[in-house]
Amino acid sequence: MPHRLPMKFLCSLALALAFAGARADTVTFSETYNDVLVKDPLYGYYALPTATTTARASLAWKGGIDITSFDYDTAVSVDLDGIGFSQYSLGDDPSYQPGKKSAVFTETDFDTGLSDRLALSWTATTLSITATFYYDIADLEDAVFGGVGPFSIPPLHLEFTMGTFTSQAVTLTLPVRDTIQKVRIPSSDPLILNHASVSGAAHDPLNPFFDAQGVYNGLFVNDTVAPDNSGAATFTLTTSGAYSGKLLLQGVAWPFTGQFTVNADHTISSATTVKRKKLGDWQLSLNLLTNLQPTALTGSVAAAEWESGLSANRTVYDSAAAPAGVFNSALAPAGPDSAAAPGGYGYGRTTVSSKGAVTLAWNLADGVAGPVTFAGSVAQDGSFPYYFSLYKGQGVLLGWGQFGAASTPAWVKNPTSSKFYPAGFTADFQGDFALAAARYTAPKARANLFGQTSVTLSLQGADIPAVTNFPFTYNPVKNTFVAAAANTNAISLALNLQTGVFSGSFNPGGGKVLFHGAFLPDADAGYGFFDRVNQTGSVTLLIPK
Repeated sequence: MPHRLPMKFLCSLALALAFAGARADTVTFSETYNDVLVKDPLYGYYALPTATTTARASLAWKGGIDITSFDYDTAVSVDLDGIGFSQYSLGDDPSYQPGKKSAVFTETDFDTGLSDRLALSWTATTLSITATFYYDIADLEDAVFGGVGPFSIPPLHLEFTMGTFTSQAVTLTLPVRDTIQKVRIPSSDPLILNHASVSGAAHDPLNPFFDAQGVYNGLFVNDTVAPDNSGAATFTLTTSGAYSGKLLLQGVAWPFTGQFTVNADHTISSATTVKRKKLGDWQLSLNLLTNLQPTALTGSVAAAEWESGLSANRTVYDSAAAPAGVFNSALAPAGPDSAAAPGGYGYGRTTVSSKGAVTLAWNLADGVAGPVTFAGSVAQDGSFPYYFSLYKGQGVLLGWGQFGAASTPAWVKNPTSSKFYPAGFTADFQGDFALAAARYTAPKARANLFGQTSVTLSLQGADIPAVTNFPFTYNPVKNTFVAAAANTNAISLALNLQTGVFSGSFNPGGGKVLFHGAFLPDADAGYGFFDRVNQTGSVTLLIPK
């Protein structure tokens, strides 16, 4: 008759054995849990097992077995490290007869009403067995976990015996994958979880990856930013602690995979190699910080010649931190000398979707035509990384955007043969802001975007005589601007009310020069740039106070 530990939770072991020729052992193990997840203020999410916890294992051999000796007294036993143990003889199955090629054994524990079942079937060369165990969660913790959390499961040993055949203590590992079945419920209610099977980490009632699973976006940045040592990173983390992702550098995406480990001091870390073939591998070191909000990844990316710090935030959207909509953006001049670095304001649009996706389309004041684009997502605190690989891999613009807070990007260009700034530059942003954004909503028909009829325009840099606060009178009905002073530079101005983009021209001597920019309502100002010869200058549109 079978023996087992006190019954509370179900552990099902499914073993498939095949015998033919030389033997080779193959072991797989999976488990399924249906738990209640509650949130503890100290430990975070905590999984409470229910009365239907199941586990399944399969074991396969190829070899020889003599079934002619099977009779009523042939013993069958399965042992999993003392956690689950069943022992029968074929005669314990009332339906068994010599020559029959199957047997089934069942028993019920009257304390719990749960059943124990062991089923076998065989041919001349193949034997299959399915065993079911019930065990108390405390016994499992004592036998496997040592009773101390956070829990990790070491390798277990499984032994099967039938007749004169005994397996050789096959080693198993317990994998787990935790998925939330129900999430849109009041915060006071528990979440119902289903732990589906994958290979990898062990089941952990305090699984730190429950609340950390998802997509992370971030940057790796060197102390001395350069196009070949600073870039973007994206990760997808599963509830088993496994992750995959890409590092973006100089227009190329390099994939990687890895597995986080919960250390003895409760820190969570990982190290993996980013394969780059003949270009030289990178070493990726990571730490998962589950105590932060949003959950964050930190670490480093190391090549033979450099090492850059990495940070990434989990992208959970909170509309209060980053409301959906269109934001006009402005990037300050890269330096005070427009001959040495872009002297104009870059401008563009930053769009946040109702699900937290972020798209950027910016026109940079570097003499390169057309906008640069980036797509990402917003973290719970409203932050988002942005990264542009520029000048065919010889330049980079990156940083962290933060709605409602200051942001300082890094912008670097290596020496190239381009017309504008061929010596390259490293941005030294000066002034009241480096990067600003303001929500833009097109005004209703005939409404005055500026709130008054007077605006001024200033132009400077790029070797022109500065124009300071040149006045215009604005007609909101016709959406037109009329110069309000002697217009010796032939300055014209127009506004696209749908986008807030303004444009115009002037003649500082030597021919017409075009300019363009974007109006930021929250700042009561517009910012833009113009190109002239081989450098750029700035344009500022202001509402007089």
